[in-house]
Amino acid sequence: MEEKEKLNPREEAIKTIDYLLNDLSLIILLLIPIIVWAQMFSQKEWHLNRIFLFFIYAPITAYLLLPAYTIKPLVEYSIKGVDITTNSILSSNLILDKILAVNREMLIAAVPLISLIIGLTVYALSSNDKFKRKFYSIAVASSLIFYLIYIYYFFTSSFTYFYDYILLTLPSRHFLIGITLLIFLMLSIIFYVLGYLMFVYEIILGKNRFFKRKV
Repeated sequence: MEEKEKLNPREEAIKTIDYLLNDLSLIILLLIPIIVWAQMFSQKEWHLNRIFLFFIYAPITAYLLLPAYTIKPLVEYSIKGVDITTNSILSSNLILDKILAVNREMLIAAVPLISLIIGLTVYALSSNDKFKRKFYSIAVASSLIFYLIYIYYFFTSSFTYFYDYILLTLPSRHFLIGITLLIFLMLSIIFYVLGYLMFVYEIILGKNRFFKRKV
């Protein structure tokens, strides 16, 4: 993506760090539920080093302060799903812009430092097992919320697609196509909606729930 302003080497390096932290936050948010599922499936306690908390909280802090990507449903009529689009950190809309009169260049320079401080603070506090467990629980909850948003956009986009074509084909001679699409819609509900709810239930209340395990 082209940036509108010419940056000097120092500013370019800081901007690159901001983007790298954002990229890492996306990977982490997508990986956490997979790791939790693997832990529950193995039915063994995993003793995760608290250094992982640094690499969780520092990138997510950067994303919250200066998001470089956005999740939104695809708007193409013939293509349904979720689109993860990149944003320019020089011009993207920020929550802080509506709260404080933040200088964009100053924020871009400060985000790596703030993220580092947050990451190190969480790492230091997690030397206490109680805090460590709380920080991991918050990270898991944040990732589940991220997945919920992703699934919501994906399912609503897919539902609109299936619904329109089912109404179009069921009353016609192509009713078999409508029935097939209806089956696919039901399978999507089972797989995405019920699958997500069952996963959350297992994490919170299930026999091998994550929140009762030591990390």
